[in-house]
Parts: sequence; structure tokens; C-alpha cells
Amino acid sequence: MDSYSFPDEVFFQMGLGYKMISVAMTTFNGMPYVKQQLESILIQLDESDELVVSDNGSTDGTWAWLEKQAVLDKRIVLIQFFDEQGVVANVFNALKHCHGDLIFLSDQDDVWLPGRVSTVVRQFDANPDLLIVQTDAVVIDQSGKTITDSFFDFRHCGPGILKNIYKNTWQGCCMAMRRQLLALALPVPKSVPMHDVWLGLIAECSGQVAFLPKILTQYRRHLDNASALKHAPWHRVVGWRIALITALLWRLPRILWRKIAT
Repeated sequence: MDSYSFPDEVFFQMGLGYKMISVAMTTFNGMPYVKQQLESILIQLDESDELVVSDNGSTDGTWAWLEKQAVLDKRIVLIQFFDEQGVVANVFNALKHCHGDLIFLSDQDDVWLPGRVSTVVRQFDANPDLLIVQTDAVVIDQSGKTITDSFFDFRHCGPGILKNIYKNTWQGCCMAMRRQLLALALPVPKSVPMHDVWLGLIAECSGQVAFLPKILTQYRRHLDNASALKHAPWHRVVGWRIALITALLWRLPRILWRKIAT
């Protein structure tokens, strides 16, 4: 199967515990929202943490602005990603450059609410078998006005392999994972429709997951979003489901082998 191929070093050790947090952010023409998002993230990170930003060829000044911020804050790691495969490939390009034991995903145009990082870290602390956590979000428009009070309620979010194959409720910008999940999820088949459903389902097949009903993100929706809240045409949805199921079946032997080995 065609896949996003990464070097061998992305297949991380499976040890527990963590000393560093990474945030994997993707950008593409993110002005002006990226400024507020960056600020809301960095204030929650320690000096030893990192914010990895993979930019997919921005032309609106985003890259130049990010370069200035990286000079001011050494926690910001910038990667230029000139690839036409879109948001999924860009997300996994950011992930492959992360060094943290816990990895948060981030969009370029949301806002992290105070306490997001510390709340999620406590969830991982409390359960060594937990692979991924998704928290709730309030949905806002481009001006910051609330559209939906709870993404969980709007999308009926929750665990379940069949549930999330039928209707995905994993949301990338609200997710955080242990680093060892990437050893199971990467490389990613190019047929996978979105990164969040792939990571969520791989985690569900491999270990424990948690949906934490706590509002910790302002999830911004506007005309330039790379993903949509509205339903795609039925024939496209069916094609995505078939591609996703096929990719999961190809990946199951590796998941089962690692379960036996550990």
C-alpha cells in the first residue's frame, strides 16, 4: 500500500513516563489567527517542551512571522513542508519531528484554554495504559463568537471502533497521545481520509482511550478551514470508509504482534 514514509527513528521506544511535551502544529496561510493560538499554547509549556510547526508553503506572511517568533522563543521548531498531499501529510510531517513523550495536536486557528496541558497530563499520569485523550471544545466563529457550546454534544463523541468508522468523532485539534502510539500508527497509508480518525482508531485497537468531557479548546470554524463540519457527499463518505477499513486490516498484524511482544 502507498503510505507516507518516514525514517526508522519515528518507531519510538515503548517505555512509560515522560519528561517532555511536544505540540505538533500545522500551518498554511494561518494569519491572523495563528498569533493568538501560539500565545495560548506557549504559556502552558515548560522551558524543556517544544512547539513543532510544519508549514505547508504559506504565502500570506505566516512563515515570516513564525521565523521571528522562533528567534524569540527557542521552544518553537519550524519545518517547511513543500508537499501537495495536503493536511494529512502535513500533520504527520509535524509528528515525525516531535521528540516529546506526550504529543498534543494543534490547529493553527484555535485557542487553547488555560489548564489544557496540565489537565491532560494528569489523565496520562493516572493511567499508564492510556494511549490517547480527546477533550471537549466550544466551537467559535472567525470573530470568536460561540457557535456550539460543546463539540462532544454536537458530534456525539465517544469511543468505539465501529462507531467511529461509521461516523468519526475523533477531532485532531482536541487530541493528545503518548509517543509510543506513533510506532503503531506510522507510516500512514495515503488512502486514510484524515489523521484524527486514523490515530484514534489505531489507539482503540491497541489500548485504552479517553474522551474527557471538559471544555479545554476554542475550536474555530471559518471559511478557510481545512476540514468541514458539514457532511460530504454519500459516495465520498463510502469511499473513505472502505479505504479506512482496508488500511486498518493491513495494520492489524503489526498491532497484534506488538501486543504479544509486550
